[in-house]
Amino acid sequence: MKLSRLCLPAGLAFRPLLVTASACVLSCATTASVLVTRPPLWDTGTVRRIAVDSFDSGRGAAERQLAQFLTTSAQKNIQDTGKFILVDYAEIARLERSGKSTADYADAVFSGVITRLEVKDRTESDKDKNDQTYYTHYREVNVEFSYSMRRTSDGVILGQAVREDSRTESASEKKDLSSPYEIARTIAAQQMEYLKREIAPWRVSETRVFEEDKTKDPRMKEARAMVKARDFQSAYAVYRAVYASNSSFAAGFNAALCTEIQGDTAGAALQMRQLWESSSNPKALQELARMQKNISDLEKAREYGGGASLIDSAVTRILTELLQKIPRGSRVSVVGANGQNTLDYAVDELSAAFANSGAVTVVDRRQISAIIAEQRFQMSGDVSDETAISIGHLSGSQIIIACSLTGSGSLRRLRVRAISVEKGEILYEASRQL
Repeated sequence: MKLSRLCLPAGLAFRPLLVTASACVLSCATTASVLVTRPPLWDTGTVRRIAVDSFDSGRGAAERQLAQFLTTSAQKNIQDTGKFILVDYAEIARLERSGKSTADYADAVFSGVITRLEVKDRTESDKDKNDQTYYTHYREVNVEFSYSMRRTSDGVILGQAVREDSRTESASEKKDLSSPYEIARTIAAQQMEYLKREIAPWRVSETRVFEEDKTKDPRMKEARAMVKARDFQSAYAVYRAVYASNSSFAAGFNAALCTEIQGDTAGAALQMRQLWESSSNPKALQELARMQKNISDLEKAREYGGGASLIDSAVTRILTELLQKIPRGSRVSVVGANGQNTLDYAVDELSAAFANSGAVTVVDRRQISAIIAEQRFQMSGDVSDETAISIGHLSGSQIIIACSLTGSGSLRRLRVRAISVEKGEILYEASRQL
């Protein structure tokens, strides 16, 4: 056995150990997630009615298909924000041909163009251990497109973006490769998701890392257990008591984080400012700056209606009602049909809100997705009670929250049912307009 191939250069010998140590530090830290609101990247505050023009493309069949998909995707992503009304672009075109103003019909026009769609196929050969030649076929697709939104009243560009990406597939048989359009469509779908953040307020989950106790106060260990159990209200009370008795920086810092996680960012910032003034610890100043930015972002988002979209309001109301129907401490799974952006958003928001409430234990969506894929459950539409109960048994859940969308346009509604896995009973059912 030749050991020389296993040896690393001297300067690299201990790097794997360092990476492992860093990973351990992160995994051992006490953390919690919090949803923060961001304002849109474009100035769409005065926009309510949007007309979507068809994407321009070249002459190839794949480009024409992609242009049609991008147009449909833009319409869907704009609608999924719950902030705008889509109007027919054909009327915009008619008014412009007549030399008439379009401002009374639409506030803005969205348009785009495909600037590149390149396909590169190649074949590589190699030999296996039996000296037999085998071939691998590769298909690389590069896509670039741009889009913008202009205000109809004065033609001002409210925002513009260029999106580009590439994707490579491989197969032992060329016929097994996806078509250029299918690959390009996958790229386009991923890139078009950014449109929501550009035109409407959006939310993102951030991780908060709690300070480790250096005073060895036993109450800090109790508070840490409460944080892990997501009982942030009780943890806050303990942290504040510890801080009052010994001015522990970790206790004051963690109390502020508990306040933020419970939704009072302004109160958390005030606590962090007081902690910075009393301790001069740069960690407090760093967290204070982050909290102040989040407060500023939330205020800007509210100018765009970021605090009261129909879907957010529906989710908040449903969550409040559900927590009154579900026994505290229950193990809960939130499920819905995959591939529906609005529904995926609602499921994510409900899951995160349940987790942050500390009232129930939420099964990781990745575990649910794995179960659905393994069992090949049909999740293309409304989730049946039988399917929901089966998923509950397989995931060890006591209650399944089944979400679905019904209707379209102004008649679209979010339907939510809470089903007892053990008894097969519906504990809660609601339908809210989106």
